[in-house]
Amino acid sequence: MKNHEDQFRREIVKFLPRMKMYARKLANKKQDAEDLVNDTIVRALRSRNQFEMGTNLGSWLMTIMRNDYLGKMKRAYWQRDRLVKLHAEKDFVTQNPVAIIELKQVKKAI
Repeated sequence: MKNHEDQFRREIVKFLPRMKMYARKLANKKQDAEDLVNDTIVRALRSRNQFEMGTNLGSWLMTIMRNDYLGKMKRAYWQRDRLVKLHAEKDFVTQNPVAIIELKQVKKAI
């Protein structure tokens, strides 16, 4: 069992150059690319029981990396979208006299 784990890790190491190159294409910053490679390795090691021996390990690793990257981009988009909405609400409140009074009443009640 330990022998299989060591072999799996050695196989992953063989794909490091390819993983780094792919991560640099996905991420704009060098640090983001390095983080993406590290996250991919961690995910692959945690999910090694899902890998089917005899299939393409490189493709499996790149799929993990792509899915991780897309997930991060979606989260970043929704966070940015949420911030834009919060700023718009803040602008509405600060420019609307009725909203200012209602906000003061809510603060006073709390």
